[in-house]
Amino acid sequence: SSGINAEWPLRPGNAIKKQALVITDNSSFNDDYCFELLSLVSALSGSSKGCFNLVLHDTLIKDILKLLHLGTKRVQRQVILLLRRILAQISPEKLCGITKTVIPTPPYGECNENTRTVLK
Repeated sequence: SSGINAEWPLRPGNAIKKQALVITDNSSFNDDYCFELLSLVSALSGSSKGCFNLVLHDTLIKDILKLLHLGTKRVQRQVILLLRRILAQISPEKLCGITKTVIPTPPYGECNENTRTVLK
């Protein structure tokens, strides 16, 4: 049996089968890969300089926002942690440009005399 075990990895067909077994579960593989990448990006966002550099990349922010919607719960938690760190560094105008939205204009965000009610 020791001769078979020593010979097994040397056969080309067995190496291919071994790789196929590792990558057959794509959803788990993709989840682990995304989580590890987000962990690295989160580590970069831990410093002010790293956070500043992350904010410069619009496509990265757009992809992170997509993962918030499409990722697994574990990936979503990592995305939320990352967004809590970097959103303070992004101007509202830049975020609107990335997400292709507009900033609402007043009086939507303000309280004016016509909308106030007096509690008696």
